[in-house]
Amino acid sequence: MTERAPLLSDCKICIACSNALEEDSVMQLDISISEHGGEVVIHEDPAPFPPVEQFTHIISLTADFPAYQSACDALIPVVKPQWLQASIARNKLANPRQYSPDPRMFFSDVVVTCGDIPDGDKDAIIGGVMAMGGLYSPRVTSQVTHLVDLSMESDKAKLIVSKSLGVKVVLPHWFDDCLKLGRRIDERPYTLPNPEILSAGPGVPILVRQINVT
Repeated sequence: MTERAPLLSDCKICIACSNALEEDSVMQLDISISEHGGEVVIHEDPAPFPPVEQFTHIISLTADFPAYQSACDALIPVVKPQWLQASIARNKLANPRQYSPDPRMFFSDVVVTCGDIPDGDKDAIIGGVMAMGGLYSPRVTSQVTHLVDLSMESDKAKLIVSKSLGVKVVLPHWFDDCLKLGRRIDERPYTLPNPEILSAGPGVPILVRQINVT
């Protein structure tokens, strides 16, 4: 049997150092990448950033570095360190969309599946989630983080409860309000079976209602 190549054997990864990424973390990333067959380049300011085209991935805790836009233009994934951890844990390269450090991609760690909701709402939610860095799964899998539903009576909701999967079951309003506010907000007021939002006034995102009340 042919020996399987190391997980990162085809990867050349740049670690973009920043104030948010501690030296110990950089060293651990370097070791982990090398142990799994990858090539590592560590960039520290004020040195000029190497040409991004030579890399398969750039690891950074922030999108605030000079080469970020160049990497996006060249379709080089910029990912948080959690991408490496997830890839090693699964022994498979994780989807980089879920690990973007770009604050505009506020659904980057969301994998959504839909329960019994209208098709129009479903399409809008999937489109919004994917536009903001998240993923959609047609089925309940171990990767799913959120089920969007109107009650706990759907087959998917019952499956999540019966298997104690830890998936958050939220009303469609949560996605709506996140998109209106341009950032991810707390799911708890939208979480079934007893979402607070249903007892709040209509027409204003619940976060704004809470601010106005206090």
